[in-house]
Amino acid sequence: MDVKEQNYLYNVRQREVRRGNRMETSPYTITEGPEARDHIERVLKQTQIGVLGLSNDNFPYVVPMNHLYLPGHLIFHGPLSGGKKMEIISKNPAACYTVTRALQQLEPDMLSCHSEYESVICTGKVYSVESLEERAELVGIW
Repeated sequence: MDVKEQNYLYNVRQREVRRGNRMETSPYTITEGPEARDHIERVLKQTQIGVLGLSNDNFPYVVPMNHLYLPGHLIFHGPLSGGKKMEIISKNPAACYTVTRALQQLEPDMLSCHSEYESVICTGKVYSVESLEERAELVGIW
């Protein structure tokens, strides 16, 4: 999948702020554009699994995938023939891929609905690598 410039990095950090007698949390911050590119690439390189979102006749189809990140590209490995995913991609290659990384471990006694994590949401088009040489090269990098 070619990763487009409209990548978004969601940095989700719980921040508690006292407002009178109660505590409030600030749910998230969003960073986008070129200034976030280095951090986005680091998260994509350090995570191994994400969720690929496709559109199947105006219905979402979401499937967990592992990936390899090369600058500007996400590489997915899988069969080229058959399967629902490839059938959908052949009709509509537009896709969204989301990776999430926890920044803190939740303890069993934590009652908060918030946790620290960050995620990257990428949009682009998915296409098959047809060249056997290029496929072998990518699998070798993996």
